[in-house]
Amino acid sequence: MSMHDESTQTARRAALAQGIITEQQNEIRLMQAWLARYRARQAHGASDPK
Repeated sequence: MSMHDESTQTARRAALAQGIITEQQNEIRLMQAWLARYRARQAHGASDPK
């Protein structure tokens, strides 16, 4: 494998990793928002977490 091929592979892996990180951060924000709504409803006596 040439240096150029290795560099290309490294760049592709870095881009893939960054994409995964970004999507996980989005999922975490979504779950945090759901949890905040759930807790707010629990504080007001609601039992349905939807």
